Amino acid sequence: MSNDNSQINDNRLLVKDVIELMLALPQLSPVNYFKVDRENVSSQLIFERSNEVDAGLIRVPGKEEIMVSATIVMERLLRISPQAATELALAQLVRKIYCFGASFSAYDIVITNVNMSSPYHMEMVDGIKEGCKRISRKYDIPMSHQKILFTCDPKTLDQMPSLVLNGLGVLAKENDFVTSRFKTKGNNIYLLGKSIEDTQGSLFQKYVLEEKWDSLMRFDLDVEIKLKKVLEGLVSNKLIETANPLHRGGLFFSLLRAGYESGFGFDITTDMAVSPEAFLFGEYLGRVIVSVSPDKDDAFIDYMTSVNQPFYTLGHVTKGEIRIDDQSYGYIDKDYSDVEPI
Repeated sequence: MSNDNSQINDNRLLVKDVIELMLALPQLSPVNYFKVDRENVSSQLIFERSNEVDAGLIRVPGKEEIMVSATIVMERLLRISPQAATELALAQLVRKIYCFGASFSAYDIVITNVNMSSPYHMEMVDGIKEGCKRISRKYDIPMSHQKILFTCDPKTLDQMPSLVLNGLGVLAKENDFVTSRFKTKGNNIYLLGKSIEDTQGSLFQKYVLEEKWDSLMRFDLDVEIKLKKVLEGLVSNKLIETANPLHRGGLFFSLLRAGYESGFGFDITTDMAVSPEAFLFGEYLGRVIVSVSPDKDDAFIDYMTSVNQPFYTLGHVTKGEIRIDDQSYGYIDKDYSDVEPI
């Protein structure tokens, strides 16, 4: 396939081909993401509303507060820049916790497959440490135990180190919880943050364009910090029904994750200021998808304007159909069981 980043235009079949190809990736396969038996999860640890189990939710005995946990794993981009990749992963972790309506409390970090005798591995560890220090200072968040944990197995010393980040947040009360799954047909969908021309570091770049990952996706820590404050205001004012941080696969797959288990689809319009591939499949940070009830739409827009936060009207939640730029791409309840992983 050509490496021309402009190869995708508004041709419906070409966009559909890209979606089908990426659905077959193990990292994005609905078999991995969605076919999980959540009914068997202990009801003592999570809300009894099993359709809203998006994170690890742990009740604190005798208290109204609820702990929220989330995990980010980073391996593929560490070799490009260990410090920058760590900062990026930690920013993703913080954003994930705040999207659930919780305040971030602390995090711990584990580096796997560390070969202590390898100067290259130890250089990566130093970069990870520096990344943790910078994010902790910027966000004013502590690292649990004030240390980084390592695993070192002689059988895996030839593998590259991986970074595992576990974050812990606190919900003041159960009603503050914000799900990442679409809840109501007809809700308006907005994209918080700016769209930019960037597919660097994305699965689209590697597996569709067949380009080597040689740089990280775009990441601005000041933008992330402002977005965190905006989310806090949206949650405290109860202006949003759902929030979904853009993550692996980009905007399209974040929307798919938001609708799949609840059976809702989406009807969206792409931003003509950037190419369709960057808009739909770019994984650059600084963006969150939110859905808003029509009766709170005016208040939402007023708030966003008052805090000078860039946002884009994506479209609305549908009963199940997926539509992009007035073209139908089928329905959210499609059976993906026959998709062969790459």
